Amino acid sequence: MKRNRIIIAIVTILIICISIAGIILANTKKESKKIKTVNKTATAGEAKKEDSGKADKNSDKDDSKKYADNKDKSGENETSKNEIETTSSGNEGNNSGQSNIENIDPNKPMIALTFDDGPSREVTPRILDALEQTGGRATFFLVGYNIDGNEDIIKRAYDLGCELGGHTYGHVNLIKIADDEQVKNQVNAVNIRLREITGQEQSTTLLRPPYGSIDERVMGLINNPVVLWSVDTEDWKFRNAEELLGYVEQNSYDGAILLMHDLYPTTADGIIPAINWLKEQGYQLVTVSEMIESRRGEIKLGVKYGEITP
Repeated sequence: MKRNRIIIAIVTILIICISIAGIILANTKKESKKIKTVNKTATAGEAKKEDSGKADKNSDKDDSKKYADNKDKSGENETSKNEIETTSSGNEGNNSGQSNIENIDPNKPMIALTFDDGPSREVTPRILDALEQTGGRATFFLVGYNIDGNEDIIKRAYDLGCELGGHTYGHVNLIKIADDEQVKNQVNAVNIRLREITGQEQSTTLLRPPYGSIDERVMGLINNPVVLWSVDTEDWKFRNAEELLGYVEQNSYDGAILLMHDLYPTTADGIIPAINWLKEQGYQLVTVSEMIESRRGEIKLGVKYGEITP
């Protein structure tokens, strides 16, 4: 009997031990599974973070490439506009327009309308239309980088008797260019293109320096007649047709050289009625060269011209 109790006690203890061992084992497996899950999540997070980092780096590379491309393009534009190189040297003559000097009366009032920075396809033809309808002429100081693609407009202006002058290739301040050859190239590049378009080999090409900026050094380098102005309409600033018309009516006088820009539609809107008004007042609408030649004789190289009064 006593022996049976001992056996039962031992069996009971074994059962309890086995149960405890089972519980411990189950908990161990559960913790192991939990740890694996945590590690898996952490690994996935790290992988996602790494992929995100790679994406950011690639994005940065793309942005850097775009910036570099834009910078290169910007540099190309600066070179094309400000560092023009031509195969010609010296100050070659070029067409400045077909003179109508024999039909000009130097004793009657005359005025020279001048337009800078063109040509433009939207504005310049409208001005030419008005000049053609009234028998008037004007002087256009062209920027080199606006010439290509507008050759037909330039040829039409020439055929109407208008004068074609240069305004440098890149609309640059010539005084600020230290390299003498670059100064010459800025001027000659326009002269060469105008000669190609008009077919004229020798004639005096007027120059209007951008911003009216000119000094003795530049004058000596280019050796072109330089034309400034006596009436600045500031059409570029106000861009108001009525204001331009009113300004022309109030400030025009015999021998005046008016400054405008054939880039803005408002300039055409204002100058078209102004042309009609000037004709009604008895003004002869002439080119700068026609006005100089009719009142001062032959145009001189290396001279600055402003107003040409009687």
